[in-house]
Amino acid sequence: MAKRRRSKKQSFFKRYKELLTTIFIAILLVSTAGLGFFIYTTGYDQGYEEGYKEASSKYRHTPVIQKSKQAKKPKSRPAPKLSEIEDYKQSVKKAKKSIEEHLLPVVKKSPSKRGKLAIVIDDVAYGYQVKALRSIPYPVNLSFFPPSSRHPNTAKYAKNFEHYMIHLPMEALHYAHQEPDTLLVKSSVQTIDKMVSKLRREFPKAKVINNHTGSKFTADYEAMARLIKVLDRYHFAFLDSRTTPKTQVPVVMKQLHRPYLARNVFLDNEQNITYIKKQLRLAVALAKRKGVAIAIGHPHPATIKALKTSQDILKEVKLIYVDDLL
Repeated sequence: MAKRRRSKKQSFFKRYKELLTTIFIAILLVSTAGLGFFIYTTGYDQGYEEGYKEASSKYRHTPVIQKSKQAKKPKSRPAPKLSEIEDYKQSVKKAKKSIEEHLLPVVKKSPSKRGKLAIVIDDVAYGYQVKALRSIPYPVNLSFFPPSSRHPNTAKYAKNFEHYMIHLPMEALHYAHQEPDTLLVKSSVQTIDKMVSKLRREFPKAKVINNHTGSKFTADYEAMARLIKVLDRYHFAFLDSRTTPKTQVPVVMKQLHRPYLARNVFLDNEQNITYIKKQLRLAVALAKRKGVAIAIGHPHPATIKALKTSQDILKEVKLIYVDDLL
């Protein structure tokens, strides 16, 4: 009899122990899953910034050819910016004009009371940038670099978008590390035609091209006239990024009876979320006053974070694609 009681008691404790073990394992699994999700979400932003820095360091530096084995290593110097911002800043500085002095209206005022704003993100080159830009919860215009050895997959990324642009590298006055196949002032019609026809094949849905850097090229009337005539042939419109106050694009467009599209605001001259939101407010104000405005930013971590948290600023305008202006 005593043995039966002990057996029942042991069986009860055994079942109780198994139940506690099961509960403990369940709690452990839930905790692990929660911790994993937390690490993923926090690690994504860190991973983006690390990827950005890694790509930036590869992109900024060009190989140095030494004349001999005894040649001294070049002195280290600050790496240049990845975008046309530096070219723009230097052009404005040389012309002794402020950043806001040469803002131009894009089109005549819309009959709608609500202004329209197109946000363009230049310098799109890598998959991690595309992934991050897709997380912005409203329309933005991605402007892809042409494929090159630095970023060979841009045309493949563009295929996943209905609306996108081409960010064509053009000769600059103040940008030492130019892109491969940069369009030069001295480029012939044949050279331009070969380049643009290749872009048409690689980016079949693209309707708009804008300049990467280009403070020298866009300030040259003859060079721009050659380019616009070729772009017409391949059904491309041109958006002037306005990297120089001396741009000749509006003159060329007027003489060729073409509409002039131009950048009104650079969003990220400073990599600071507060500053970027201030520039967004300026773009919204211009859109409301002029009917339409175009703002240009770049796929920097701060720019993407600012855009993802600016719905309150942008609710006052209708966000559009540049294609809609055509």
